[in-house]
Amino acid sequence: MKPGLCLVGLVLMLCVVFEPSAAQDVAFVGVNVVPMDRNGVLNNQTVVVRDGRIAVVGAAGSARVPDGALRVDGRGKYLMPGLGEMHGHIPAPLEPREFTEAVLFLYVANGVTTVRGMQGAPGQLDLRERAKKGELLAPNLYLAGPAFSGKTIKSADEAIQRVRHQKAEGWDLLKVLPGLARSHYDAMARTAKEVEIGFAGHVPADVGLLHAIHSGQET
Repeated sequence: MKPGLCLVGLVLMLCVVFEPSAAQDVAFVGVNVVPMDRNGVLNNQTVVVRDGRIAVVGAAGSARVPDGALRVDGRGKYLMPGLGEMHGHIPAPLEPREFTEAVLFLYVANGVTTVRGMQGAPGQLDLRERAKKGELLAPNLYLAGPAFSGKTIKSADEAIQRVRHQKAEGWDLLKVLPGLARSHYDAMARTAKEVEIGFAGHVPADVGLLHAIHSGQET
């Protein structure tokens, strides 16, 4: 169960979350589309979503709704792709469960359907798996592991070991914080490339922007 589009009314914004069968298409009919590749609004459209992706956008009078599709009446509403939060802070597992679930719900309720978590903490991978299984209302989560910083990494060997450990645990990327020595950063970057995991975050002063770019830091 993954939210991927936002259906917006005049007063209430509601992220549309469906759990159709694996092969079932979803068709938003008569909706006003807010596209991401141009200014303006496309009025009275039919949007077909197939396998979690937008497959068709066309005038409601001409775009065909596939047989067996789940129809959503979009008249008077506005539809747009879900938003992405690229530097989110997901609550740590030590926070109360109700607080964590409220934060994840508020992302979805406000149209954010993808979050890149940049404040990794042990135990968050379980939260990501629960979200994938639809056990809680949450955006798609891509999580960085506990950070690489001057406080957490004291040697190149520590950097290498942490990269390998986080890759093995299943984190989506590595998080860089200030204070990381350049030699430790380089060890992290080389190992990240070797095991095929990205890294992003802050640029340590000892590293510098150009060196971070040349080393492959994503953002």
